[in-house]
Amino acid sequence: MNPNPDVTPFGAWPSPISAETLVSGAIGISETCVDSDDIWWAESRPDEGGRTAVMRFRDGEIEEITPADAYVRTLVHEYGGGAWWV
Repeated sequence: MNPNPDVTPFGAWPSPISAETLVSGAIGISETCVDSDDIWWAESRPDEGGRTAVMRFRDGEIEEITPADAYVRTLVHEYGGGAWWV
């Protein structure tokens, strides 16, 4: 341990962890919805160029509902509107 630590202003110290490292490859889940016995959600996929897919959990199985070449998102309702509906 260094007996004379460097003093650096808040937020100015160098970090070995970048923001990109924290979120790279992390799948995001949003817009969850329960319909009867099914659970639906939107899944953002950084490894697929940020594509968002609609997913469903039914009878113990997870299924991707949207085709592989489809992007589910909207900019119409910028303040909290969803991109899909069950």
